[in-house]
Amino acid sequence: MSDPPTGPGNGSGPQTETGTGPGPQTGTGTGPGPQTRSASDPLLFFVNGKKIVEKDADPETTLLTYLRRKLGLTGTKLGCAEGGCGACTVMLSRFQPHTHQLLHYAVNACLAPLCSLHLVAVTTVEGHRATRLEGAQGRDRR
Repeated sequence: MSDPPTGPGNGSGPQTETGTGPGPQTGTGTGPGPQTRSASDPLLFFVNGKKIVEKDADPETTLLTYLRRKLGLTGTKLGCAEGGCGACTVMLSRFQPHTHQLLHYAVNACLAPLCSLHLVAVTTVEGHRATRLEGAQGRDRR
């Protein structure tokens, strides 16, 4: 299944800039759930190390739809659209202020609402490919 193409020239797309990660959060959440923000605040998150600021995020948009249609990252696939096949799996990283550690976990992008990702770092298959190979993989490719 393919998504219809969208162009970046309409002015309604996300603002991106290079970032190094989610940094400390100022939200009140303590678990892996969404951080608190007001409806007028822009949605701020990271995708493969790039900072994304979405001023008018549609609350019905899933992470999968946003990745494929807005950002053009088509490595994350739509399979069953029910979270059972794993074709849309991405890694989320969220800073835990009470332990001062990053929590990494896998989610099904077809089920994750975009608006739940405030101050979260998303790593897709494209971002995973860009990381340095280690262990046996790195030795095999030298």
